[in-house]
Amino acid sequence: HPENDVYVEQSAMAENTVAQIVTTVELVKPEDTIINGTTDVKVIVTDGLNNPVVGQTVELTFEDEAGNINAVTVTTDENGEAVYVYDDTEVGKVVDVTAALAVNDDGYAVSTTDEPETFNVDKLDVVIDITPEDDVTAHRPTTALITVSTAEGSIPVGEEVKVVVKQGDNVLNETTAVLDENGQVVIPFTPENTDDITINVTFEETDQYNNGEKTEIIDDVAAMNINMTVSAENTTINGTSNITVTLTDEDGNPLNGTVNLTIPGMDQPVPVEVINGTGSYIYEDTEEGKIIDVTAELVEPVEGYAPVEPVSVPLEVAKLDTTIEIVPESPIKAHELTNATITVSNETGTLPAGETVNVTVKQGDTVLVDNMSFTTDENGAVVVPFMPVNTDDIVITAVFDETPVYMASDAETTIGNIKSTNTYLNITSEDVSINGTSHIT
Repeated sequence: HPENDVYVEQSAMAENTVAQIVTTVELVKPEDTIINGTTDVKVIVTDGLNNPVVGQTVELTFEDEAGNINAVTVTTDENGEAVYVYDDTEVGKVVDVTAALAVNDDGYAVSTTDEPETFNVDKLDVVIDITPEDDVTAHRPTTALITVSTAEGSIPVGEEVKVVVKQGDNVLNETTAVLDENGQVVIPFTPENTDDITINVTFEETDQYNNGEKTEIIDDVAAMNINMTVSAENTTINGTSNITVTLTDEDGNPLNGTVNLTIPGMDQPVPVEVINGTGSYIYEDTEEGKIIDVTAELVEPVEGYAPVEPVSVPLEVAKLDTTIEIVPESPIKAHELTNATITVSNETGTLPAGETVNVTVKQGDTVLVDNMSFTTDENGAVVVPFMPVNTDDIVITAVFDETPVYMASDAETTIGNIKSTNTYLNITSEDVSINGTSHIT
């Protein structure tokens, strides 16, 4: 108050503080989401009278279990609400979110949520499909197609799967493979027999996908057929025969194995080792002519292969052909003892000593030698003596009967121009006297 004629000047001042408006920040619990999905994070800000706080900035802070923090801001609308679409979902995680009203000039007190709200970014469940080829046969290479996907349509490109293919205790393939752009990988394996095959696929958990496992059993493995052939070369006396056995599977692939040959005259079967599809045995029991059946029976392989019927093939040891040559003496005269040399031979030479030749010599109706048996000498020859009774033609017939070694043969020759034998007549007489006798010769 200013000074005047009555009052002295006087002044006074009073100070008053305006209180900030109390606020409440509330988070609506976000829904869980999945990889590459989104979830709405909603915050509501009200004052002490539960009126909406409009146009204010709210800071949202997200923190995952690894300690990664990300903060964003939103502005409340006329209802005191703000929504943030959370899309940081490339990996699976558990997220805590808190909200705080930012410092402002509008008289609103800063406040935060009492506790964080938690939501999950769930990893995707994988679906594993195992598709073997339609026809699985023992000893034939085959494959199985492994496909990994998700119900949401996501393909785990570049991720790994562990695959184990087993048949009984045998591991046919064990590998870790990388999925291609279609989430697939082809696994090769070759069954060793007709037992059931188990294919186990394991997908290990990643940042985006949960672990998964699938097992497929192949219970209809077919046996592989074997083609077995046997051939035997025909031979001759004292020759050899090459007996050949071949083994291939039904796809034409050569096999290794053992085949038993049953050969008549041998005490026990002869094992033949087949290597790379072929095996052979040299048969040398050829001292006598014969025709036999050689039978081949598979010993191995048998595991995973269909039974094979024994296979038989004929083998001939051919007897040697023979030729008879008849050479009579010359000249031949009636009433004089003569002979003919008969020689039996074959393409390799004369027959050895001890073979029998039957000989008949006839002159007209007269039988000079009646089917007489002669034994060959070391030159394969016999000498047949006979005596012509006149000058008629002489027919010599020689027969060689079949033996275990030689074929039968016969020969005949006619001898003409039989010479006559000269005769001389001499008469002698004795002189005699009356009443005597004379000897006349």
